[in-house]
Amino acid sequence: MAGHYERLGSLRNEEKPPLLPSNVAIHHTDGRQGRRPTFLKSLQKFTPQLLSILWLAPAIALLTLNITNHQIGASAWCPFGRCDIDPWTEDPLGLAQKYDKQDHNVIGSLQFVSKALELWFGFIAANLIYNITMILSAQGKGLPLGLLGTFLEFKDIVFLAAPFQWSSPNEFRHKRTTAPSTRSRISWFLAFAAFLCLIANLMGPATAVLAIPTLNWVNTQNHTDQYFKALGVSKPPTTKINLNPSFGISTCDHSQVAARNYSCTYDQYGASLDDWLDSVVSSDHQAAYNIPQSLHGISWQGEVSFMFNISNATEKSHFTRGWAPNRQALQNLTSDVYDSISTQNSTSQKTKALKSVLTREGPILGAMTNFYTPQNNRTGSIGESGDGYVRCYDGLRASDLDITKIDTHNLTRCVRMGEGLNSTNANATFYIEGDEETSYVEVCAYFSDQGLYIQSEDIDRAGCFGDGPHCEWEDLVRMKNNDPILNKFSTNLLVIEMYADGHRAIFEFVTCLTFATYTLDTSLSSNPLYLVQTYGLPNNDNPSSIIVHPDWLLAAWSVDEFGTIPFSRSVSSTVVRGLRDIGNNESMALVDMELFVIQSYFQSLSMVTYDFYNGSETRQHDESARSLSHCRQIYVWTFGLHSRTARLGIVVVSIGVVVCLLQVTLSLIRPPHQRSFTELLAAAMSYQHKGELSETNDGEEKHTGKIPYTMGPRDDGSFKFELARHWNDGFVETSERKNFRQIWSSAASVLMKAVPFQTRVKAGNA
Repeated sequence: MAGHYERLGSLRNEEKPPLLPSNVAIHHTDGRQGRRPTFLKSLQKFTPQLLSILWLAPAIALLTLNITNHQIGASAWCPFGRCDIDPWTEDPLGLAQKYDKQDHNVIGSLQFVSKALELWFGFIAANLIYNITMILSAQGKGLPLGLLGTFLEFKDIVFLAAPFQWSSPNEFRHKRTTAPSTRSRISWFLAFAAFLCLIANLMGPATAVLAIPTLNWVNTQNHTDQYFKALGVSKPPTTKINLNPSFGISTCDHSQVAARNYSCTYDQYGASLDDWLDSVVSSDHQAAYNIPQSLHGISWQGEVSFMFNISNATEKSHFTRGWAPNRQALQNLTSDVYDSISTQNSTSQKTKALKSVLTREGPILGAMTNFYTPQNNRTGSIGESGDGYVRCYDGLRASDLDITKIDTHNLTRCVRMGEGLNSTNANATFYIEGDEETSYVEVCAYFSDQGLYIQSEDIDRAGCFGDGPHCEWEDLVRMKNNDPILNKFSTNLLVIEMYADGHRAIFEFVTCLTFATYTLDTSLSSNPLYLVQTYGLPNNDNPSSIIVHPDWLLAAWSVDEFGTIPFSRSVSSTVVRGLRDIGNNESMALVDMELFVIQSYFQSLSMVTYDFYNGSETRQHDESARSLSHCRQIYVWTFGLHSRTARLGIVVVSIGVVVCLLQVTLSLIRPPHQRSFTELLAAAMSYQHKGELSETNDGEEKHTGKIPYTMGPRDDGSFKFELARHWNDGFVETSERKNFRQIWSSAASVLMKAVPFQTRVKAGNA
């Protein structure tokens, strides 16, 4: 046994035997033998820096394309902008299929590109960690053995998550020569490696998100040069209703408007109203009889068409509500169409988009409707001066579209009229020529600031009718029915009364103002009629009502005050037949008349003009004025920060750029001695440990990996791999104690063999 330990000791003290025979020359990397060409050596030295700089080019390009929201065109593959969409092409389907195939090929190719960028960045990050490893390991404190290969395994989350990696600094505390700065240095190194692990693993998805374009709506022209000032609905129409005076169309002058001779609007709106209402009634018949081709009435303003929107009754409102797009806003949208075509022709932007949409903010008027046919009507004066009067309708028969859930047979509808009560209570009257069976139809339109429902048995007690004394409106108010549904028609009513040969029909409208977004799809393939859509309408069931002057109805029907519409117009024949059918209790008469009058009233609302501030006038007059902005939106393939993933990709790639710059800077400030992994492994294998590996619990990784080593070049150009100095000093003391224990153990073993077994037993018994 003694000879065995002597042999072990002699092996430790001997020089390490050579790895190769003495007659084989070793080629050193310092160039003393087998010198490499200078160009190859320089290229190898600067290859990491060159690759880092080259990676910046695609990275910065991706950042620039997405931050600037670069637009490609109608296809993801659009070299030199040659991916035009021609709406008049002979084969639009074939062109769409061609672009779709190109889009799939480009998107698939860009996924491979993003993977290549991820691998490329992994090499750069590995070089950065290698440089930091070489710098830290060259210091006297060295790095733990388990961290020397971090540049090879840093992308492996399992490697960084190993508990012994993060606990290794704490194991040095029993060494007096180990300072807290050593543990902090290793902790920061591990944290930086973990951070690069996260960035390197996210770089692939991040570059894919930034490199692959998406289809998005993009605003190309956004203008806010107008601000809403006031709506002219509470005043009679003016010459501003001449919205489209070109092409030889006669218009209204100031004298005609002042005299309330609105027949001057016929060339602009009269004929279109006739055709429009005919299509509405025909469409309603088709829907009623389940005919599949049911079309809504369409009207035109300039180069665009539009429809009136009618919303169904809700549980809260109980009344239908319609919305009339404003013709002045539509005419402005027509101007936007001309401007857009001019801009497209001058900038070649017309066909670079899959779709093009023009949007404009503008006012829109809505109305709730109420329709009934009374059995009789009564009119009485209000107040001592008789400057106002009340008009009541008995025996109501409600339209099946409105207040059918309420029993109105025992109710009397009363509205107050007369400008003596309120200056807004204006009225207008005109006539419709009849046929052989009907002499004429009288149409009275008047605005009433207040209206109410009263129980029929209570109306006589008010004393407003007959030869009794005058009555007060407040007396009727105290008798009103307080049903919340009926009270929605209590203020600001525009009432239209039609009467012919004992048949009477009453139409009431409560009007409100809001703002909407007018949208026009300019693609002829998807919107050949240039139909304008309105969005952003409110869902409020109790909008604020506004005042409507009755003369707007005269302008819509193109008739003078107390004038007569000839029977030759289709609107005349429709009204005459409708009232006659109501008297004969025809099943569709109520529905047809209601739709007819609703559409004609919405025609009048669409003609209402508005005033606006220019952009420079707004701050001088009303800073809170509503902006009437307009813009052009195109649907194109584009880069941009349109999603959270894109913004995350920007952050990750930006960090990648910083990492590349740090790698280049670190290499220039303190260029490391580049060694291949084979050279590092050879240096480690040539190192003869001093017993430190034998003391780590049979070489377990969690203990072996904590031993610090230093690496770096020697003066002769060779590469060293040594135990860190502070561990080497501590290990000398530990090694002497271990040798003493080994010698004592060997002496005890020899002594036990020399003494006979029986003697030891007797000694033990004694």
